[in-house]
Amino acid sequence: MFNFPFIVFTLIFSVASYHLYLLSNITEDSFQYINKVLDLSHFVDGGVYSYQEHVKKPEHTIYQTVLKRFHLDPKETIFFDDKLKNVVAANESGLPSIEFKSIETLKNFIEKEEKGIILENYKF
Repeated sequence: MFNFPFIVFTLIFSVASYHLYLLSNITEDSFQYINKVLDLSHFVDGGVYSYQEHVKKPEHTIYQTVLKRFHLDPKETIFFDDKLKNVVAANESGLPSIEFKSIETLKNFIEKEEKGIILENYKF
């Protein structure tokens, strides 16, 4: 049940000094199990979970919920998801987004960020 790409993802971003928030379509049972086995608070700064919000990705309101709850500026925030429909919906909701295809996606993003490449010019 461990999601190896998620663990690598969180380690890469924490080493790169980014804040990380989880936005997940997850059931309560799955959340309780994962949090018991792998305390999510060690990996992320916070989270918005569909079972608590009664709304799921790709519904637009869930993207606004995460921005408002954690006082995030969309100009300083990036959303990664492995499903293109969620990336499209997040972009439509004003949350810049990248489709996560592999760890290389993250590596390329961080390298471009470190070089000061502006998000609007980033080719996803």
